[in-house]
Amino acid sequence: MKKILLLIPALNAGGAERVIVNLANSWSKNNDVTIMVFNNGNCFYQLSNKVKVIKMNIAPLKGKIFRIFSIPFVELKRYFSIYKEIKRSNYNFILSFCFTTNIMASIVSKFQKDKEIFISERNDPTKYSKFISFFINSCYKWPKCIICQNDMVKEYFIKHKFNNNLIILPNPVNFDDIPKKRPDEIKKEIVTVGRLIPQKNQKLLIDAFKEISDEFPEYILKIYGIGPLEKKLKEQIKINNLENKVFLMGTRKKIMYEVSKSSIFVLPSDFEGFPNVLIEAMGTGMPVISSDFKTGIAKELIKNENCGYLFEVNNKNELADCMRKLLNREDELLQIGNNNIKIAQIYEANYVSNNWILAINDVINSKKEKNKEFFKGDKL
Repeated sequence: MKKILLLIPALNAGGAERVIVNLANSWSKNNDVTIMVFNNGNCFYQLSNKVKVIKMNIAPLKGKIFRIFSIPFVELKRYFSIYKEIKRSNYNFILSFCFTTNIMASIVSKFQKDKEIFISERNDPTKYSKFISFFINSCYKWPKCIICQNDMVKEYFIKHKFNNNLIILPNPVNFDDIPKKRPDEIKKEIVTVGRLIPQKNQKLLIDAFKEISDEFPEYILKIYGIGPLEKKLKEQIKINNLENKVFLMGTRKKIMYEVSKSSIFVLPSDFEGFPNVLIEAMGTGMPVISSDFKTGIAKELIKNENCGYLFEVNNKNELADCMRKLLNREDELLQIGNNNIKIAQIYEANYVSNNWILAINDVINSKKEKNKEFFKGDKL
């Protein structure tokens, strides 16, 4: 039995949080797993009662001015909490997700060289600001290993002369949170899921939907997610007279049970790392449309028109055309969905989580050469 520590800022609704919960649930069947978070909130996803959670409950002061001045002290306090936990406990390995905890874990690894510290890059590193890139280029070279989600991310770190082990591992997908089959009656809806932030580009989807709404008047658009752009998206919907056509749905637990009732899933993001939500939508048997974001994962999943369509990032006309093509293939949507189920099942949580453990063990034991891709999609 291994003793494992997972680090992440919070366990809210989100892609990284979902992945870390999937790993924790799978690993806790045979290991002692602890998750350490900054806040005191509850986990949005279903977490096994075998997984221990350490809640630092360290947050900035309330009020804009107080918050700004308190942030440096808060981050230092969080760092020392992580430092002490790693130093005092005999973990077999530590795995960190997300930029803030990755930086802290990286600095810990600088001073505790005997600890097996791994960080997982969850996004496209070329899209970070200069400020964040400075910290990445300064600190990410200290951990034992960087876990990448695809070749593009790995090549970024090789190009920038990172000397760590660099391994490629995909996200595990929990099919217990996905309906075994789609409802008998599919609604005439187009749907997307994602935080309401610029990266996810729901604005583009609304604009593209407007282009086709007169051609397919029976269809509506549902947008699941919460975030800071909610007010602007509501204004956009109102300006375009789409109040009876486009709906902001908030968020849901086991959201794929809602999403699977719709006809088509769309991922309009400007950039992504490894979007679980796209694979989950495919796993429900939905036809999908995605932007061809830089990391190339969408292109790997949507290999041809038998799975769905790709469009150029931020290209409204191409997105509208992709939706038009799929809606004109109504009689083929069932077969397209069946093709997608077969692809998605490669990423089943227990299978992929086991690959993570094997890869991490190989790095710790130095049995593998650096910069290897450990996951092989050969389950089917």
